[in-house]
Amino acid sequence: MIALVGNMNNNFFALTRYLRDRGLEAHLFLLNVEMEHFLPEADTYDLSHRAYTHSLSFGNAYWFLREIKNIEQHYMWQIEALRSYRFIIACGNALAFLEYFNIKIDIFVPYGSDVYQSPFFIPSENPNHRAHLDYFSTLQAQAIKNAQIILTSTDFIAINCYSDSLKKLEVMQKVQAFEYIPLIYDAIYKPENIVHFFNKSYWSTDFKKITEQSSLVLFSHVRHAFKNVDEQTQKGNDKLIRALAMVCNEFKSLNPQMIFFEYGVDVAFSKELIHKLGLEKNVIWMPKMNRKDIMTGIYYSDIVCESFSVGYYMGGVIAEALIARKPLINYIHEQYANQTLYKNFNAKRADEIFIHIRDYVHKKYSYKSITAENYQWLKNLSDKVLDFLIELITQ
Repeated sequence: MIALVGNMNNNFFALTRYLRDRGLEAHLFLLNVEMEHFLPEADTYDLSHRAYTHSLSFGNAYWFLREIKNIEQHYMWQIEALRSYRFIIACGNALAFLEYFNIKIDIFVPYGSDVYQSPFFIPSENPNHRAHLDYFSTLQAQAIKNAQIILTSTDFIAINCYSDSLKKLEVMQKVQAFEYIPLIYDAIYKPENIVHFFNKSYWSTDFKKITEQSSLVLFSHVRHAFKNVDEQTQKGNDKLIRALAMVCNEFKSLNPQMIFFEYGVDVAFSKELIHKLGLEKNVIWMPKMNRKDIMTGIYYSDIVCESFSVGYYMGGVIAEALIARKPLINYIHEQYANQTLYKNFNAKRADEIFIHIRDYVHKKYSYKSITAENYQWLKNLSDKVLDFLIELITQ
């Protein structure tokens, strides 16, 4: 049996389902700190996952010592249950807890802060957290060093703060990097399948109404982060808003609509810029929502717009667009020029974003073959990683 411990971004829920589809007995274990919109219920239209999903009583780094004591007094049965699994894949805070109880981690799949921050120093304004966090970080670092394999993407390794952290931990030799890690379960979200689940989404009717009122629907569900964030987390939403102004000026008769989400530290600044440019009638704000609802919105949209600053070639939003077979406008850094990637509409400036949208309006139906090829590219890479995992697990 295989245990996948932790579920940031619903990554492991997707991976669990892929492994089960391949005939493996994979089970998902949720930490007690999983965010609500990253619980399995946010990423599926049924409850079949309950048969192989289990909730753990621990996961909080800020009260690590207290949680360890609580486990030892009341929840050692959970530790023994995990110990019974033949193969363990882990991410996030799970590593330090597993390390404390001497449970071997076969594969560590980092998502970000669990490798560039957690093994070193986690800040907190509460002095009562310090002893907990310092011990947690020591064990997190040790767990990463003891993991048999670190599975990640080439895009992840290209980010300095991640690769520098892995070098500092002296574990680069354990890294197995692929172009894409299959962390979104495509079976239910492919266009031909998702239509059967519209009646299970709270928002599909709302998204459909938007398409009935507009002949050009742009969809952007990335975080709003362009002013109060560091360089690595810039999204360039302001560039997209300025491009929208150009689109509305050129194609007023189409009643262009941009769908944004109330998500990110700079939502207020986005709204301020939208007001300044007189675009309120062309922007629809949605609340932060679950992937199962977001995907119905992507289905009804014309173009998915990602980020326009740092230049990563992969991420959740990108994979969602490729699975939905939608044209994607985003910025991919020049360092990836020699890689065989999906066909995006590369843009970093507002005028470049506008040019791609204008081209789409004039040649809308020629994009179908491109989006089909993009999905096949993603699926081939997913299969490559899954083949690697199955060979490793079953050897």
